[in-house]
Amino acid sequence: MKHYAKVIKGKVVLTNKDYFSKDLLSHEGETIEIYIDKYEPKRTISQNKYYRTILKHIGDSLGYTQKEIGEIIKSKFLSEVNPDVISTADLTKKEFTEYLERVIQFGAEQGIVLPDPSELSFHQLTDK
Repeated sequence: MKHYAKVIKGKVVLTNKDYFSKDLLSHEGETIEIYIDKYEPKRTISQNKYYRTILKHIGDSLGYTQKEIGEIIKSKFLSEVNPDVISTADLTKKEFTEYLERVIQFGAEQGIVLPDPSELSFHQLTDK
């Protein structure tokens, strides 16, 4: 179970104390492990929409479906960005940016002109 909190003046302030307490009670009498790490936000919806857009462009140009080219590109670059994940959904925002840069470079090496995110309409990239 994963919980989120802020450290304020050396104290943990949970984002959902009731949920945390419920999870603790479910382990009553057991030894548990608590792991503390800095929170890194996952990729954004805008990043993912842009990724899907460029996958479609690359796939169309090379004769693959979006899903097929996504798997090809994932097998080529994902482990280079983070060898511990099996899905782009598990990448942090920073890692996904690096992954996108590799995908864009791959497209350029194939002679494919990809749209810049600024060229896409606001509606195509909004975080809804």
